[in-house]
Parts: sequence; C-alpha cells; structure tokens
Amino acid sequence: MFRYFRSRLRQIHKRKGFLLVSLAAVISLTALGITIFASLSLNRIAGTSLLRIRPETGASSVPVLGSGLDLAVLPDTNMLRDPSFEPYVFKTSFIIEDGSGSVIAVPNARSGQGIYGEGFFSGADVTVTRLDDTGVVVKKTGKVVKYSPDRLASFLLSPVTGDIPEESKLMDITVRDGLVVAVGDNGIIINGINSQSPSIIYSGVSSAIISVTNNSKTFYACTEEGLILSSPDGSVWSIRTPPENIELSAIAASEDAVIAVGRSGRFLIGDDQVLYSRELGIDEDITDIVYDGKDFVMITEDGTLFASESGIVWRKVTETGLRSGRIKFRDSLYTLTDPSGSVRVYEDIGGEPLSEYDFEEGIVDVAAISAMKIIVLCKDGKLYETGDYGRNWTEVSSLPPAACSMIGAVGDGQVVCSENIRSTYISRLVTEIELDSPLNSGEFEAGEVCYLSISYPEIPDSYKSIDLTSDKLYAWEFYGDGSAVRAIDKGAPSGGNGIMKLSPGDDYGVISQIVSPQNTGRGLTAGEFYIFTVWIRQDDISQQSVKVWLSGDYETFGTEFTNIGTQWNKYTYKFSVPRGIPDGDDSDIRINIGSAGGGDFYLDNAYLGEVVHGESHIPDSFDEFINETDPRIVRLSWLGIGCVDSSQNSWAANAQLEEGLTTVYSQDRHSAPWIVVDSHSSGAEIRNLLEYLAGPISSEYGSIRHKNGSALPWNNRFEKIYLEFTDDSRIYDRDILKAAYIDSCIQTVQNSPYYSGLRNVLVFVDGMVYDDGLMLSRADYFSLGYTFKQDEIILMKIKSDLDRFVSFMPRNPDRPSDSPFAIMKSTDRGEYADEFDTADLVVLMMNNVGRQTAGSLLTWDMGFADEISDAYRAAARIVFGAVSGERVPLTVESQTADTGAISCYAFADGPEMIFVVTSHDNAPSSVMFDFPFEGRKASVVRFDGSGRMIEQREVRRSNKSINIMPGNVLVFTLAEGDEEK
Repeated sequence: MFRYFRSRLRQIHKRKGFLLVSLAAVISLTALGITIFASLSLNRIAGTSLLRIRPETGASSVPVLGSGLDLAVLPDTNMLRDPSFEPYVFKTSFIIEDGSGSVIAVPNARSGQGIYGEGFFSGADVTVTRLDDTGVVVKKTGKVVKYSPDRLASFLLSPVTGDIPEESKLMDITVRDGLVVAVGDNGIIINGINSQSPSIIYSGVSSAIISVTNNSKTFYACTEEGLILSSPDGSVWSIRTPPENIELSAIAASEDAVIAVGRSGRFLIGDDQVLYSRELGIDEDITDIVYDGKDFVMITEDGTLFASESGIVWRKVTETGLRSGRIKFRDSLYTLTDPSGSVRVYEDIGGEPLSEYDFEEGIVDVAAISAMKIIVLCKDGKLYETGDYGRNWTEVSSLPPAACSMIGAVGDGQVVCSENIRSTYISRLVTEIELDSPLNSGEFEAGEVCYLSISYPEIPDSYKSIDLTSDKLYAWEFYGDGSAVRAIDKGAPSGGNGIMKLSPGDDYGVISQIVSPQNTGRGLTAGEFYIFTVWIRQDDISQQSVKVWLSGDYETFGTEFTNIGTQWNKYTYKFSVPRGIPDGDDSDIRINIGSAGGGDFYLDNAYLGEVVHGESHIPDSFDEFINETDPRIVRLSWLGIGCVDSSQNSWAANAQLEEGLTTVYSQDRHSAPWIVVDSHSSGAEIRNLLEYLAGPISSEYGSIRHKNGSALPWNNRFEKIYLEFTDDSRIYDRDILKAAYIDSCIQTVQNSPYYSGLRNVLVFVDGMVYDDGLMLSRADYFSLGYTFKQDEIILMKIKSDLDRFVSFMPRNPDRPSDSPFAIMKSTDRGEYADEFDTADLVVLMMNNVGRQTAGSLLTWDMGFADEISDAYRAAARIVFGAVSGERVPLTVESQTADTGAISCYAFADGPEMIFVVTSHDNAPSSVMFDFPFEGRKASVVRFDGSGRMIEQREVRRSNKSINIMPGNVLVFTLAEGDEEK
C-alpha cells in the first residue's frame, strides 16, 4: 500500500504544472460566481436596473437666470424687540362706488367694517387712481379731513309690486345665505325685498304674519292667532296647525328645534315633523325670543330673561325691569329695548350691561347690524345710531322719505325701514371720506381705487382689531411716576421715523423689556460678553443722566450715561453676564433704561447683542451660509416696500434696504438683489427707490444712502437688479387691472431721470396671479410662489405637485414656448419643512429650471438658529452651484427600467458640464455616465439625505457605475483637463 501511494505522489509531482493551472482556474471561476451572485443580489435589493445617463448632442437652449434665496425674514443678532420705536402704520384700499365734490362713498363691506372706527383715517394721506387707455394713473392726492364709517346712505324705495292691500304693514324680516324673506299683514311673504325684483308670495293665511326666522334648512314664521308656517326655500310654504290655540308674539329656531312664544307664559316647541304646547309656569306674556347659537333666550312682559339650550328646561337668568321688552342678538351681543325708550346692550345676559341709554321719545323698533352698529327707530320717526356698544348715540342724518313703523337688518350692512309694504325703503351702511379739496374737474366714479395711509405712534382707541399677541405692542413696559410716550419724529441715524420720549417726572421713569431668545434663538448666557447701544438726546443741557441695567434673579448690574446733549449721540455699554445666573431661555432677565428727576429724554435705535458680532445685525453663521452657497439671486421679500403695514420710504429711513443690499453684495460673489414693491407703494415712492439705487449723494435719497453707509450708487455694483411689482394686498381683482398696474409701475420707472443708469441693470418681474392664464403686462419675467400641498414626502409626490405649480403659470402670447419666462420666487414647505431630505429639496428647486421656469428661489424661512440644517445648506450649495452663471440646461437621455425614483438634471457652461442626480428609491441604485470624457477632468461629490458630504473624488474613466443611496444626491462635474497633462 505504501508503495502505491509513493508511486502516485511521483505522478502528481510530474503533473505539478497542470495542477497550478487548474487551481488558478478554479479560483477564477469561484470569484466570478461570487461577483455574479453579489451583482444579482444587489439588483434584487435595488429593485431597479442601472441608470445610464448621457447628454443629448446638438441640443441648445436659452441660458437660465440662476437660482437663489428668498429672504422672507432676515435673521438679526439684536435681542431686543421694537428697538427703534417705529410707528404703527395702517393702510387700506377699496373700490369707490360713487362720490361728488370732495366726498367719496364706499360700501362698508369694502372699507374694513368693524376695524376702523370713527375718525380713524382723519388726517391720512389719500390717493385715488383710475384706469384708462394709458394704464393706472393718479386722479387725486391729498389729505382726509373726515373719516366716517357706518353711515347710512340715502334710502331708496323698494320696487315691490303686486296685489297688496293698502296700509299692509311689514312686520318682520330674516336672511339666510343672501335670501331676504319679509313677512307682513294679510299673510303676505316677500322674497328679495332688498333686490331689484322682489317676489310676492301668498302664504295661504289671511291674518298677519308677525315674526319670521330660519335655520340652515328651513324658514319658519308665525301668526298672532297661533299658526306656524314653514318653508325649505322661502318660496313654497306649508301651514302647520298647533295642538292648541296660543296667541303668539315671536318665533326663533335652532338646528334642532323651533319655538314660538306667546301669551301667559305659553309657547309652542317642535321640529319639522311635530309641534307641542308647553307652559313656562308664569302668568306674564312672553314678548320676544332669539336663538344665540347655543341657547334660546326669551323675555317676558315684565322684563325677565329666561334661557334654555333645548327649549325643554328653562332657567331664570335675570330681571331687567323692561316692560313689553324686545330682544335682538347679533355678533355675540344682546340688545334689549322697551317702548318707553330704554336700551340696554349685554355681552353676558347674566351679568351687568355694557351700556344703558334712554330715549325720551320712546322706541318703535331696533336693528342690530353688527356688534358695533345698532340703529334705533324712535316714535318721532328719527333714527339714532351707535358704534361703541350703545354708550353714545347720534342722530342719523339720512332718513327715509316717510315715517316708518319697523326697521330691520338684512345682511351686508343693508337696512330695511318701512311704514307699510308699499312704502318700504332700503339703505345700506357706507363709509364717507371727506377730502381736503375737491377734484379740479369731474367727479369720483365707480371702479376707481382709493388708498388711505396713516401712522400712529400708539395704537388708537378707534382701532377695533388689535393683535393681542403682537410682540411690538407689549415689548416695552413703563414703570415710574413720569411717562414714556412714543412719537413720530425724525430719529437717530438709521433710526427710522419713530422715537421714545422718556419723561421721569419728579421721581423716576423706566422703560423695560424681557430679553427673550425670540430674534436670536438664545437668551443671555452666563459668562458671555455682550454690547448694548442706544441713541439719546434731550431738549436742554442738564446734569441729568440715563441709567441702563439688567435685572432678574440675581444682583443687578449696569452703567450710567452722562453728558447727554441736545443732538443725537450713541452710547455704548459692554458687559459680561455673571456666572451662576439662570439660563436666559428660562429666566426673567430684563434690560432697563431709566432716569430720575426732571428733563425729557429721547431714545432711538437700541441694540443688544453678543460682542463677537461687532454690532453687525447679520449673524456670522448666516453670512457664512450666503458665502458658502453663493446664490445667484437674493429676493429681499422681508423689506415690505409698499406693504400694508409699512410706512412710505421707511426702507430708506431705517436702512433696511441698505442692509439687504449689503447682504447680497460681495466682491467675491455675483449675486443679484431682487426688490419687491407691493401695490400700496405710490409713484413717488418708486421714484425715490430709483434715486436711492442710482442717484448721486447730492440728491435727497442719494444722501440718505450715503448716511446709511454707501456713497457709491448701487446700480454700478450689480450686474442685475430684479424689480418685482406685486399685489399681495389683493387690491386689483381683474386681470386687466393687474396688468395695467404693472405697466404703470414700469412706466414710472422708465420716466425716472435715473433710469438711463439702470436701463441695462433692471429686470422687471410681474408678481401678479392671473385668473385667465395669460400674462398681459410688459414685464420681462413672471414670478409665482410654490406651496407644497401633498401629504407624503417622496419624489413622485413632489413632481406631481410641481406639475400643479406649473399649471398656475400664465402664458405670454408674445413669448415662444421654448423660452421660459417664469420664476419660482418662493418655496413654502409649510409643516413639512423638517421632513425634506437633500434629494427632496434639490428636486423641488431643479425640476422645472430650464424647462418651465427660468430660475428658482429657495425660501429661507426657518428663523435664525446657530446651525442651519445640513440638508438645507447642502441643497442650496448643489442647486446654486449647478444653476449659476450663464449655464445652458442640457437635455438628458436616460436608459433604465424605472426612472421614476431617480432624476438627473444637467447644465453646461462652454465645455464644462454639471450633472445632478437625485434618488428617492427605497433601495440602493447605480448610475453610469455613458459618454467618453478622456482628456477632460471628471469628479463626483456625493451628499447623503441629511446633507453631509460623504464622498469627493476624481473619476478616471467613463462607463463606470456609481452607487447612489436613497435620499442621496450625486453631483458629477466634467471640465477641461489640465493643460500640463
């Protein structure tokens, strides 16, 4: 046996060369098998085939504008709120209905009814414009002498016709969804008594219908004899016989029940099917009933109020003492009257009245038009009105031609006043605006637009819509014996138009506010160094000083400013926060400014921030973000030029525009500013804007620019300046008016003496929303904001939503279809802001660039934070880099089984090409750039879904697949090779 094995070993030794070859073959086959298995496994995991990408040869396209940022808010290092004491600005606009001489009349529904009280806009600037063949032109400018809301216009006779017996009285009126139903004597029902064609309906009863009401489904009415009538539409009525005869006085309805009240405490209750008779358990007559949305409320002959949610169980609320009382409910207020002349207004029928008033003439009827507006008809035929919850009453100057026996409100500010059905008169509430001078010729005409603008240092009492959450409203608090009064006056340099007048009085006066992290994302931190600055002046030279200190749950510390003169001077205090005090995010740390004894001090332009910022209002991290991402366009949408809540030219006085332009401008960048002008801007303000941009320092606004820090005009420092005209205030309701407004703004710009220096720089942008799908203005581009609407954050959803966005773009008949002229000017991601990954944001910005849009702007609306999210930063860097310069979009050919989850975008600038590939697949995929690039330099940069750069390398050869993971973005750059090589 041993010999056998030895013989075999010698044979094997002789065949050694063959074995080595065989072994190598086995190893190669094994490796190939492993490779094939791995490849099959990868494909099985990825669920998609290899994506091959190549640019289409010979394709040409118009260069895109680029991509950039929309600054909806500019981050600020200032920790103070309301630091410059700017005035409160109020603007409104409306379509004129008629007018004569110096008086304009506007229906209340168009003039801010319930917001602006009597005299609110007295002293306001007024501008009236009209549309003619040349566009929107100014017809009248001036001042408002008298502003009178809630005035009754002239009464007009209702055109009621038909077989109506003489002296048939109108008894009651109700309205539902614009349909006015009135009832009266002889069973008469009238639909649309306030319209041009009222219709008479004969109910089938011969007695008087004394009361009418409705819920969302049914109209109800009742007769004094006890019959109940009902109708689903106000036209076809059914008569319902009650279970027993009850003399009725009034009817009211909720969604579930109808109740008719009458004599001796008895009433009927039921629904659409059945009626029951009930007794309240009192001997007094029930004279009236209303439903307030929660409870039925009835009043008895002796003035006692009862309430019930269902009408079954009633509770006694209060005794008013009113005899034969009537009750009206409107906008959460109850108005109670009696024939003797007493009026009481309640917000809570169980509490004390808001007001009480007595008319000696006695009261016939009352109409509650709104919570603020109540009209009383007295027995002598006069009308009296109130606009302050019944505290004060004035006689109405406009009266119906004949004495009336009833009055009622019918919605939209309309009032019905009637002696009988044939003598029914209609009026409505209007706002009358008296100007300081009449038109030189002609009259105010229907369709013209009236603009009002006024500023107040403090919120006036006549403003009825105060935002109680306003940070500006409650930022500064006053302590002491003197006073702290805001004033509209020329402030410190770049301090705007508002100042604070601090008068300590005989003792002391202090203004104070909590240092919150609202603006900066952080409060005061122990151990950190801060700087506080404020501009101060006083009327007289005196030895008084101003103290500044911080207070909280620790020993106070601060400083004292002395030698305060009569000119504005800046005072500075640098300090460090003591260690051991509570964290500023949670504690009540206050900054206090005060003085003791005598003199008046004026304060402006206060600042509190970290020393490291060097008093710069732009945080370093945001400046770094701008430098890193290098946006091609920066839209300064936060400026508010011409907005409803900004005063005219405030962008210049407070240096906001200067701050924005400085943020955009850099010697190392090629960014262009985008300035937004809203429809409350006047022609004069637009001309001032051009003077600020291009005027010499000898001009008024060139001088302001110089004081704000820029001696050189801005038109010489930018290659482009985008100027968008928009109507965020929704003044213009027709496409022809929108286009005419844009064209008139463009004409104003072109008529400016500074236009010659801006001609090759300005780009006009139309920011309107056109209903008919055509852009009619002469602007160079159209802009539209994008709002994400889908419920799921995946690529196909975003693309579907972007298709919806494109459908809102108007078309320009003068532009070829292959030349995009629309720009995505903003991106509102709403509640999904934190759910977007890098690929989401890139697709959102790039999907339409070069195809339907010429550019896209990514909105920076996250509020300031020390760290800007990596995904947001990475997406901005990718998009702004790819869509920059004069790049031309390339048509990309891709070959794969399913490209729905992977997208490729390509742009070229001469020989350089950039490809951006995004993946939203649920598994890894791979891409291959299927074209030769020998002799050229290729590189790839990869970002993950969170925005982190995970790879950066050169690519040596083509036809090599590159893996891409879900949510990742791959940037492939192909440039000219090194000349040395």
